[in-house]
Amino acid sequence: MLTGDAGPGPDSGVAPRGALKLLVERRRNRGLWYRAALKTTGARYAPALGYVERADAIRPFAEIGYGRVVSRAGHVVRSSVTTALVYRNAAGTFDAATTSAAVTLELPTGGVAGLTATRQVDDLLLPFAPTPATSVPAGRYHANFLQLSFTPPNGPSAVLGATLRGGDYYDGTLYSALLTPEWRASAHLRVAADLELARLDFPSRGRREWSKLGRLRVFASASPRLSLIALLQGNSVGRVGTANVRLRYNMAEGHDLWVVYGHQANLDRDYTTPPAPGTARAGLLVKYTRSFGT
Repeated sequence: MLTGDAGPGPDSGVAPRGALKLLVERRRNRGLWYRAALKTTGARYAPALGYVERADAIRPFAEIGYGRVVSRAGHVVRSSVTTALVYRNAAGTFDAATTSAAVTLELPTGGVAGLTATRQVDDLLLPFAPTPATSVPAGRYHANFLQLSFTPPNGPSAVLGATLRGGDYYDGTLYSALLTPEWRASAHLRVAADLELARLDFPSRGRREWSKLGRLRVFASASPRLSLIALLQGNSVGRVGTANVRLRYNMAEGHDLWVVYGHQANLDRDYTTPPAPGTARAGLLVKYTRSFGT
């Protein structure tokens, strides 16, 4: 049980000023495994350090699965069923529910292929905007969708992962394909990318949108003390491109110097009137951290 500073909100529900987590599980890669958990965060719970994933919520969770080796080479098949519920803590009303059935094949090389069928229920109290031009009205929505994925092994220097998703999305449909190539040049340089194409369709409102997303990640380290992480991203729906570059220099144990540069550019300047500036925002942050201990 955790307690933090009392924030704003109703002083009702389960532990309105605290957070609680209960977990029972049996961890196994082979045979039967299970997990059962209950998490609560109060409406007025405000942690003094860090943040909570979801505030003012009661979240029961359960999973049961079974795994077995199916070949002499070491292929492993794992199947599982998962149910997660969310209730609004202070109001005591239903918020969301997700039930998934998954089958995965673990390859001897370390790669994993998986197929997941999901049914999702969402109770929206307010309209939700998945894109700047599309809004989903408030209400309760039931969605069913399938996802097929492949996670590549860790060994090869060049790998390709992929995820395909198709099915309902609130009162419309969403079909997407994601490719994740990665080049592991050496222990000092790694380059990865996300290339996603998605089609969002709301027939009842006559809305259809194509979304194209490109993301490039660069991880470089000259030594254990000096490293750089760069993230570049372009989004066709938001019509923006972003860049974030973080340089870290570890002078000694517990002594770190950070230099962080962030930049956001408008990819379509003529979308607004008057035309938007080329640079939406930019910032440079220099931070020094030092840890003290006894």
